[in-house]
Amino acid sequence: MTTEVTEDARIDESKLVNGKFYPMWQDFVDKQGRFKGWLLLDEDDSFEPCVSTFVVGISLRPNGETSAFFEIEGEDYGCGADVSHLGMNAAEGGGFRFYGYGGHTWTMTPAINEDHHP
Repeated sequence: MTTEVTEDARIDESKLVNGKFYPMWQDFVDKQGRFKGWLLLDEDDSFEPCVSTFVVGISLRPNGETSAFFEIEGEDYGCGADVSHLGMNAAEGGGFRFYGYGGHTWTMTPAINEDHHP
């Protein structure tokens, strides 16, 4: 979901990416402090077994001249996709499951019984 910005809009310009506002993805960026220390799990095991890492940040940045790239950054790796190819729903354990390019999926869930890093 994107919102085109008009002169009447009262959106913080620092939150615009290529002149557009992405409210759902921006909300993750704005609240990233809540998610730091959660577990990021890339569910693509085609190259290596699935290994989790701790979330250290969330970003939304330009991708080309007309779109945005959303990324969850972990201590060891990150997962992300262009927002036009990105979906999301609830994941088991109170987190989120993200769907990117070509069926790529990853989850972000609260760290339970893990060496939690704030």
